[in-house]
Amino acid sequence: MATQQQQQQQQHVDDNETKPQQNTWKLRVAGVGYSVILHIPASCADSPTTVGDLKAIIENEIALPARYQRLLARGKPLKDDDAALHEYGIRDRTRVMLLHSAEYAQDRVSFEKLGVIAKEIADLESKATDGPNAMPANVLHELVTQLCCKLDDVDVHGSETLRSFRKKLLRGAEAIEKMEQGGEQETENAK
Repeated sequence: MATQQQQQQQQHVDDNETKPQQNTWKLRVAGVGYSVILHIPASCADSPTTVGDLKAIIENEIALPARYQRLLARGKPLKDDDAALHEYGIRDRTRVMLLHSAEYAQDRVSFEKLGVIAKEIADLESKATDGPNAMPANVLHELVTQLCCKLDDVDVHGSETLRSFRKKLLRGAEAIEKMEQGGEQETENAK
């Protein structure tokens, strides 16, 4: 059963499908609440697209880190990230099943907490950059500080994947405040 966040992400993915180009394969990747059509470089002996490349494309598209992905295609698990897709019999219009990996099972609770905070950061960013309706700098500073405290409170259990995701979110939260400070300086310079 897909969570509301996954359903929203699914809608976002459907609305923003990658556009086809020449020499590409169309792959449908579905599972764990996602269904997305990807257009990836065709894999052949001269220019192989690897399983690792596909995982990176999926990560960019749906924000599920490659370490948390387990892929199946044509009834076989895609275990070797360095193997070319065509070595697994994958070609244009192949359906790839996306499952969570064992690492995801260990990190699930913290990863989902970080996902909720990521949504809060995105919401704050849209409110902070709302032009004439932008919030005062002191309120924005307080909200960014609260988000940073929430991020710090998430236990990453030594997981490098969670640590880097948390660091990325922290930088994003801090960037909101810096954007606002830059906007204030531009306004003062215009006076």
